[in-house]
Amino acid sequence: MSQNESSVNNQDTSFAFGTDILGRYFCNTLEEAAKSNEARPFDLVVIGSGMYGSYIASKLYYWSKNKNQLGEEKRLKILILEAGPYIVHEHIENLPPKTGGIFDKFNKSPYICHVHRPGTDEKYFGEVTKHNYCVGGKSLAWGKWSPRLTKEALDSWPKEVRDFLYENYEKVEDETGVSDYSDLINGTLFKGFKSLLRKKLALLGFNHLKLIDPPIAVAANSTVSGIFSPDAFSSLGRLLQNIRIESDYPDAPKPGDPIWKSKSIFLVPNTLAYKLETDHGRVSRINVVDVNSKETRSFDLSRNCDVILAGTAVESTRLVLNSFPRSDSLKENQELIGRNLMGHLFSGVKIRIKRKALQLEEHILESALYHIQGYSEKFKRSYHFQFFCNSDPDFDVFTTLYKMFYDFEELIDTLGSQNKEWVTLLVLTCSEVQGKPDTPLGTDGSNWMNLSTQDEEFGDLKYRKPYLKWKSSPEDEEFWDEVHSTLFKFLSSLVPFGDIQYLDPPNMQYPDPKKPDSEKLKDDRNWKSEKPTQFDPYKETAAFWNSRHESGTLWMGEDPYKSVTDLDGKLHHIQNVYCADQAIFPTVGSANPVLTGLTLNRKIAQAIIDHYKDFTDADDNTDTNQYRKLFTGTFDNWKIQGTKGERELISDEIFELRKREEHRHGVAWFDEVFSEFELILDWRVFDYSANSGIIIHAPNPARFSEEGKADDPIYERGYEIQIDESGYDYINNIYGSPLHKTGAIYDVAPANRGNTKKPGYWNRFKIISSKSGIEVHLNGKLVSHLSPLLENKDKEGYICFQFHTGKIQFRNILIREHQKNQ
Repeated sequence: MSQNESSVNNQDTSFAFGTDILGRYFCNTLEEAAKSNEARPFDLVVIGSGMYGSYIASKLYYWSKNKNQLGEEKRLKILILEAGPYIVHEHIENLPPKTGGIFDKFNKSPYICHVHRPGTDEKYFGEVTKHNYCVGGKSLAWGKWSPRLTKEALDSWPKEVRDFLYENYEKVEDETGVSDYSDLINGTLFKGFKSLLRKKLALLGFNHLKLIDPPIAVAANSTVSGIFSPDAFSSLGRLLQNIRIESDYPDAPKPGDPIWKSKSIFLVPNTLAYKLETDHGRVSRINVVDVNSKETRSFDLSRNCDVILAGTAVESTRLVLNSFPRSDSLKENQELIGRNLMGHLFSGVKIRIKRKALQLEEHILESALYHIQGYSEKFKRSYHFQFFCNSDPDFDVFTTLYKMFYDFEELIDTLGSQNKEWVTLLVLTCSEVQGKPDTPLGTDGSNWMNLSTQDEEFGDLKYRKPYLKWKSSPEDEEFWDEVHSTLFKFLSSLVPFGDIQYLDPPNMQYPDPKKPDSEKLKDDRNWKSEKPTQFDPYKETAAFWNSRHESGTLWMGEDPYKSVTDLDGKLHHIQNVYCADQAIFPTVGSANPVLTGLTLNRKIAQAIIDHYKDFTDADDNTDTNQYRKLFTGTFDNWKIQGTKGERELISDEIFELRKREEHRHGVAWFDEVFSEFELILDWRVFDYSANSGIIIHAPNPARFSEEGKADDPIYERGYEIQIDESGYDYINNIYGSPLHKTGAIYDVAPANRGNTKKPGYWNRFKIISSKSGIEVHLNGKLVSHLSPLLENKDKEGYICFQFHTGKIQFRNILIREHQKNQ
């Protein structure tokens, strides 16, 4: 929107402190978005504008509109719905100090939690650490610590996803500033203490610990001459930039035009999506509530629209459970949604080391950061230590860390007031909490989430709160004891006894209640030379939630019966819904999930973009010189079942099949028998209701009657490779069945992903039939596999093309037969 285009007045804030100009420049009302949807439907709706919602929306917009990945004629139109208000445009650490309180009004956690540790009577019912419900979400206030997932954590991920992460981590590290820490962290303390850490790790046999560069998502230097540095990373900035630069495009609204006329990216705040309605297995309507007025409304989506869930893992899972749980079509205890709840357990210990022991007595010391990665061979779990170091007189490691100093004189005075005797270290431990995806919801001793019996109320609307259950096991407790034992063993090895002291929180002395809490850190009675003999940071079980790292409840996988989403983050049982947040993680290791989550966003965004492009020979590395054409521009050697359907030559390369309305369905086939072969063919449909398939090893259709169900032997004895995006299982009357959707070997082997192009674009099947089984590749991806062949089906037969519902076109039908002795 341009400055003079607004049909909604800018709002003066209370006490006339200012005018809400930026919020009006960046955001739209729901009414404006709804009008725009009526004029030209949205291609994508992103639910959540936080770390992942802002990132994936901006990538989809930039790749489709700026880089013209889809060509000049197609640019994606995107709506982003956010449950909270617009507050600020970037990370709060890029703002003046002491501004973190701006989130207090907009942070909430409408969760019901039950946390329990065996061996104690402790249980915790209540709210988890609050999330930022506002435009930008946690990307405005996150801690920026962004390591990669370790090899051990990724070993159980699907190979395709694992390989993508390895190949693309560096791109996101460059985007976020992680790839170069030295522009933020450097200096005498950093270099000197790093040398000591490396030396002690090598000499003392801590071979399960690895010192790596601090993975901080901050770009403190200009990347190009004349360009400002972005500083602390937030994904919101790139989204807001795309919203504003849209006014530079020729098709942008002109002054005086309605805001919704041709705008192609909308950000609507204060709008909570609480239910998605489906039609034939696709989300067709979104129900929302205005969190301020409590007014509910809904609007319809086009059949071509995709929905991306990008809130917190818990909020995305909550919306899925409230919209389309799979329980109605599953046996008892088979529901997967909500299993595999994971997170991290944090603890912190503060120590101080004498400068003299570090040979840093005469220096002005700047902040230093370190990351030490650990892995427990005994428990097969990851953990790490984060070191924050400084020489602040109040023993505060953040005095000159992650802050903007607008007054240079103040910065010089702060550095000059350093403690001349001690270096202070805050060491955070982050330990992996593993999920149990194979354990049914409600199982004692497992971690999971479901919908609570309690409601969050918005006027008359009651939206069920999420219920989270976590119970640690004896093995969990032993693992955390190992982590902290390792930490204290390592810390005590750094310098001689007496040169290191530990803060003793359980026995803190308060010299004067009237003085600030920081004064207690200056009291030497609160520092002990003996390392703690008992260290239990989990006396408050809320520590489990302190990280905002809840993950895994919609985890991705190749088996639709053992995972909730496919390898591109799409729900297995809903055609047009993706998840792009931490819910799709199979495991979470000990790393902050953001780097991995943003890298996965690139994979999901590219998959969505690719659905708007034909699959062509350039996308396929198959050498087709050894293949024979079955369709050469005529119907010579082709048969069709009487009057059941129509066939038509569209061109020398394309033919079309359509079913006559009064008939059930039928097939056209090539009049030759095949047994072992590789079949390549391109196909496209023009509506999601189209239903077709390729039947291989079929008996001769000409032998069977054209009426009634006499053609069933074709399906009973042959294998049908399905074309039906709805995945309709007519026996159980459900949509989204993996055994019945595009790419499945019908009723025999499920499709493991949704990889079909949008209607009107060309898809490619590669079907391999051999003695050992059948493989089906759709647009370059293996989507189903059967091995061995079934005894009750034929080993050879005709290749049939089904016409069932709608029209379907075919081209490039090629076959290569295997040698009989293979």
